[in-house]
Amino acid sequence: MRYHEYMKIYRVGICLMVIAGVLPFTASAAIPISIPFGGIITKEIPCNDGSVLLTIVGPRPGEFMLTAASLKFAWYAFLPSEWVLGIAAPVAAIPCTLGPTVVGAGLPIIMSGTTLVTPVF
Repeated sequence: MRYHEYMKIYRVGICLMVIAGVLPFTASAAIPISIPFGGIITKEIPCNDGSVLLTIVGPRPGEFMLTAASLKFAWYAFLPSEWVLGIAAPVAAIPCTLGPTVVGAGLPIIMSGTTLVTPVF
């Protein structure tokens, strides 16, 4: 085998190894499957369409929309002062309307669970 043929095969092999090593990292970082959230519910607003807008503070805060399609686990107590933990869909926020007024928007919850109802002192 000639030196030039050997170097051609060597360069192609190096290029394939670089592409194979970088491709999984770029693909997984570009497409998030879900967004984790968790903390204490501080505010809940019922919306016209039957969903509920939750404001959560704590380790993973934000505003999230509890819809009819959301999977609910544990005690189903989506009330202020309760702890909640779950994942939300990485899509556009869903607006919450009260009458003709938009009062907020939140990411749709895929699944979540809450703590048992805690006493408020």
